[in-house]
Amino acid sequence: MKRILAFVSITLTLVAGTVSCNNDPKADGVAQITFFSLQSSLNSNLSSNVDGTIDEQAKTISLVLPEGSGSSFIPTFTVTDDDVVKAGSTVVTSGVTSISVTDGAKLSVTDEVSELNVTYTLSVKENDGAAELKTVSFLKADNSVLTEDVTPEAIASEMVVRVPSAAFKQELTLTIEAGLNDVVKVNGKETSDGKIKVDTSFPIDITVTDEVAKTTASYTLKVGKVLGYVVTKVGSITDGTKIFPTFDIKINPKDGTPWIAYYKELEGDKYDRVAVVRLDGATFPYVGESCISADIKDAKSPSLAFASDGTAFLKYAGGEVSNRNTVKKFTSSWEVCGKEALNSVNINASFPSPLYVQSDGQPAFFFTSNSGTTKRSIVSAYFNGSNWVETPASASGIAPKYGEPSGKAGAFYGSTIAEHNDKTYMLSSFNEWGYMVYEVGIECALTPIVYDYKPGTSAYGVPGDMAISSDGEDLFVFASDISNKKLQVYKVDFSGKTLTEYGAGLNVDTGNNGAEVSATFSSSRNGLKVVAIADNDNNTYFKYLNSSLQWEDFTIAEKPAAISPSGDYHIVFNTDGVGYIAYTTTTEDKVSKIEVYKVALEADVLPE
Repeated sequence: MKRILAFVSITLTLVAGTVSCNNDPKADGVAQITFFSLQSSLNSNLSSNVDGTIDEQAKTISLVLPEGSGSSFIPTFTVTDDDVVKAGSTVVTSGVTSISVTDGAKLSVTDEVSELNVTYTLSVKENDGAAELKTVSFLKADNSVLTEDVTPEAIASEMVVRVPSAAFKQELTLTIEAGLNDVVKVNGKETSDGKIKVDTSFPIDITVTDEVAKTTASYTLKVGKVLGYVVTKVGSITDGTKIFPTFDIKINPKDGTPWIAYYKELEGDKYDRVAVVRLDGATFPYVGESCISADIKDAKSPSLAFASDGTAFLKYAGGEVSNRNTVKKFTSSWEVCGKEALNSVNINASFPSPLYVQSDGQPAFFFTSNSGTTKRSIVSAYFNGSNWVETPASASGIAPKYGEPSGKAGAFYGSTIAEHNDKTYMLSSFNEWGYMVYEVGIECALTPIVYDYKPGTSAYGVPGDMAISSDGEDLFVFASDISNKKLQVYKVDFSGKTLTEYGAGLNVDTGNNGAEVSATFSSSRNGLKVVAIADNDNNTYFKYLNSSLQWEDFTIAEKPAAISPSGDYHIVFNTDGVGYIAYTTTTEDKVSKIEVYKVALEADVLPE
């Protein structure tokens, strides 16, 4: 019996021990992060999920974050059994706890049963997700032949930069900045600190590789020369025995080509006749008939104007009735606008009276009256679609009237017209009143911008060789400064309602009526400012205003011919920045012609 009891006792003890062992935790002997991610649903600073790459051997978690997404995130992760994750002393719960996700940050994982502890290090990189070239430049500090830093206008797959002549086709140091995690190779060689020497005689190949995003971008950079403007002869206009010095040239806005209106003396014609030609390649065919004006009276002083759609208008004095203007419109031929000899009073055709087109598409002009109550005063004329409306423009605070305040004061010496910021502006000159700049509205309404401006100390208003021109940003005036014996460019100060000197003056002989030599001025929309000027022997010079605002001679293959005595220069630019200079010359046998020159950028030569 005792043996039986002892056996039972031993058996119960073993059973009890077995039961006790089955209730203890079973350790897996592992502390491990098996998955790590930053979910966009939990992190508003992410547009998509960022999954980490776990290197169990190195105990690292690698993450690539979008550039600028910050460093505070709520992670989502999984671990092995009985593991607790901490960031410092803070217990991190998946999908709940926000932690700092930065390069080098630590996460500890502890298995609470086996008391095993493992530390993971975060490897964090920001990335823009693309291979990208940020900047390309030749820096003055790295290249002694440069006077300033040089960069392309924009980063593109094909780029052009321009350097001065001294640096053209030379070895230069290139500076490059790329995006995050980008490796740059120039002509197959990696850059050092973003700089590398290159031979600019050849195209430069640039390859950018994003080592994280595994993308590549390719670029080609060509180094050209800073292009200068050159003057070349286009051709000559000849027509019979004599072309008179007073003519006009305008740009057709439809195709950017110049048209020229002139008057001529032809054998067999009793009276001088008006003609219009246009540039076609290197020739000048007629626009319409070869003689537009009637062979009834001498025609003179032609003026051209274009509407924005390319419709051409022509004004000339005489032809039908002496000392009266006629305006014609070109369709398939030249047709009279309104009526011939439209003016109600005689005109003084000696003073400039340019035709222009109003915003309604109809022609208009201002002229010097030579008879009646408006004699020697300014008068406007505009076409309303049916009739010409003629109105004295002299009014208090607008324009002086002849004889104000006394004597010959207030005599209108003519005008010139320019377009600026979609508005029409007129420069006018009045005896003893000086220069006026007006904004010209519909129906020839005048708003004074600059009133009674006298250059220097002269109290004498001068017609001189005046011009008005816009470069798209500013409005400029060219006028005689008799007191200082110079021709000067002025910028119109709209706020101050005055003119301010711009650049150096041109020293010339002056008399009571302005410069004794011929000259004119114009500006392109590219900012090029050009003067054509003669010396006392009528030799012709073409000059431009350089970056130091000094006048410099253009490079030209052959010396331009001398201008005809009492001749005028004309300069016009199209919207592409191509200019045309025209003037009359006279040969020894008294045959006269119009010489036409072109102002344009020199031919571009880029590495191939």
